Amino acid sequence: MTSVPTPTKDPFSTPAETPTPSKPSTTTGPGVIASPTENGGVITVSLADFFRPSSNWLEGRYDVADQQNISGIKSVVNQCYSSSPVQLELRLANHFKKLSFSVGQANDSDKSDQVLVVRTTGNNKQIEVHPVAFNSHQEFEVPVTDVNAATIEMYLDGAVSKCGGSVDAVLYDIKLQ
Repeated sequence: MTSVPTPTKDPFSTPAETPTPSKPSTTTGPGVIASPTENGGVITVSLADFFRPSSNWLEGRYDVADQQNISGIKSVVNQCYSSSPVQLELRLANHFKKLSFSVGQANDSDKSDQVLVVRTTGNNKQIEVHPVAFNSHQEFEVPVTDVNAATIEMYLDGAVSKCGGSVDAVLYDIKLQ
C-alpha cells in the first residue's frame, strides 16, 4: 500500500484574496445615471458617474477653507472668462429633481487672489452662476426636473484685476435626488 503525502500549509504563503463586493453602479450605460431607488432617492455622485470626464479631474481628499480632508473631485482651472471653462456633465435621463454640491478652492491652489466662477446649466440653459473666492465655499441646490444633461462649468472671473494663474477647484458632497 502506498501512502499519499498530505499537503502541508506553507507558513510563508499568503492566503488567496477574497473578492469584496463592489458598490452597485449608479449608471445604466456609459455615463447615464440610473433612477434613484435606495437611500430615500438620494444618490451620492462620484467622478465615475460623470459623462466622459476629462483626465484632468482627480478624486481624493482635499482641504478647502476651514474644512479639512474632505472627499471630493478636483481640477485645475486656469482660464479667465467663460469661453474655455473646465466642465463636468451628468446625464440624468430626466429622473431627478435636484442636484446639490459644494465648491471651493483647495487651500494649496497656486493662486489665492483669483475668484472661481461656477455656472450650472440644464439642457444647455443657464440655471445658476456663483463666484467662489479663495478661503470660502459655495453650496448649490440646482433644480433638474426634466433635465437630461446637466453641466457644471468653472472658469476664473475676468473682472478680477490680473486675472490669471491657476486655482484648484474642488467639488464635494455631490448628490442627486
